[in-house]
Amino acid sequence: MAWSNRGHNSAAERRRILNRDGHRCVKCGDTHGPLEVDHIDNTRGPHYDTDANKQTLCVTVAVLYGTAFH
Repeated sequence: MAWSNRGHNSAAERRRILNRDGHRCVKCGDTHGPLEVDHIDNTRGPHYDTDANKQTLCVTVAVLYGTAFH
């Protein structure tokens, strides 16, 4: 089964971040996906769930950056 972090963001949040980032991985530019919405800072501080703390990553980059299991 492929990795997914879709349980961490609502469908509306996911659409909003994907639209903001142009449906493109912000690290490598991949547009073919699969794409996921990832938290930049995973410390769960006061700004954890803000849009500014979220980014679009392809699964390949997410695994390479170690975000796949947060």
